[in-house]
Amino acid sequence: QGNPVGPGQPFTLQMDPSAGGIRDQALGGLNFKTDRNRADILKDQIRIINALYDPEKFMSRVAEAMLRLRPAHKHKVTFSEWWTDVKGFCRVILWVQRRPETRKHFWRLLRKTFGLGVAQRETAGAMATIYLHLAEMRAELVKSLKRRQETELEIEASAGNTTR
Repeated sequence: QGNPVGPGQPFTLQMDPSAGGIRDQALGGLNFKTDRNRADILKDQIRIINALYDPEKFMSRVAEAMLRLRPAHKHKVTFSEWWTDVKGFCRVILWVQRRPETRKHFWRLLRKTFGLGVAQRETAGAMATIYLHLAEMRAELVKSLKRRQETELEIEASAGNTTR
């Protein structure tokens, strides 16, 4: 069943059991025969994910985008919407304050966007809020990829592959 991936090799979906049945595109990756060492590919994937979701680089990209973009503020905010935003912002601050690796980059983002328009500040705040989820996802993804990398190294060692 499935698509052939090599001479006489059927395609099979290999799920990471630690993913709990979640089919994540980032974890579904190496379901084919590779020319490169699979553990090395996973090592590169971990490096790229860490670079992509690095708090300093992420917040810098957001600040740069806000300086370049000029989103229009088209909605008159009611008091209840404003109050909801204030409470949400306080929750974001609490989350950030408990994470020293993100804290200074978050505050730097706010300083850079403070003098901009309301729409840019709101968009920067929304992107910083999205980072809350991405940071948690990054940690879980890297943990799972490292487990897969260890498994690949064990398979390689048991097969007697000494091409490293």
